[in-house]
Amino acid sequence: MSLKVGGKTIMSYVVAGVLLSLIVGTAAYAFALIIKMFASSFTLIHDVGMNVTGSTPTHTAIPVGNETVTLPQPSNTGLSVVADLLTKFLIVVGNVLTSPVGIAVLIALTLITLALTEK
Repeated sequence: MSLKVGGKTIMSYVVAGVLLSLIVGTAAYAFALIIKMFASSFTLIHDVGMNVTGSTPTHTAIPVGNETVTLPQPSNTGLSVVADLLTKFLIVVGNVLTSPVGIAVLIALTLITLALTEK
């Protein structure tokens, strides 16, 4: 009995799946680190600027994957509404990009779209 499917062995599919899962997991971890790096540098720059003016900055916490990132919250009410919407958007995007399943789904949808547009 042969374990071949269309000229390729089942083991080659298992190895390809394991390699793909390692790449996707590494990409999810990299996205979390990149988001945390940019958020912490932005928060540091904002805090230094606020300390120069004598104001005390307020922060909001955003869950990104397994990490929690703090971003500055504006004191102006008009800017605060926009910042709340951007924070909610960043929560969704950050959680999709730091989830290996989310990245795998995005890759699969991209490949399906490419395959359908080539016909």
